[in-house]
Amino acid sequence: MRTLVLAVVLAVAAADPCRAAPEPFRPFSVSVTLSPKARDTLVRTGRQVRVAAMYGFRPPERLARKLPDGEIVLGRETVAVGPADGTARLVGRGYDAKAVRPGMPGERRVLINVHTSDGRSDNLLDCGIFEGTLAEAAARPIGIACKLIGED
Repeated sequence: MRTLVLAVVLAVAAADPCRAAPEPFRPFSVSVTLSPKARDTLVRTGRQVRVAAMYGFRPPERLARKLPDGEIVLGRETVAVGPADGTARLVGRGYDAKAVRPGMPGERRVLINVHTSDGRSDNLLDCGIFEGTLAEAAARPIGIACKLIGED
């Protein structure tokens, strides 16, 4: 079903005279700042801070309505920055540029979350997020502040 939906979106996009040039992936940085209490807890327990990027492509509204979630998933990337403040460099590992035909109208986007979860243990952090285009992410380092869940 998803293949059929994607084929319909690509066919509609091919007829669009306003096709944008493809946007190449440019690496970007995420700087994580922890509250003193969060930093102490993570250093004491050895838990790692993970920066997770979910890449997607959002076509124009008329095409997005034809997709199950309104966008095409382009992949995921996770980078560990250690149990203290740090900077993650995201380089596009797991990013599938071929999932969208070159020239298809729309935006390549990224959603960034920060957490300590490793699949075996629960997340300890309450962090901000970043959501925007890949161009916005690459324009300057992204800052995300975190504290412990329940910390005032």
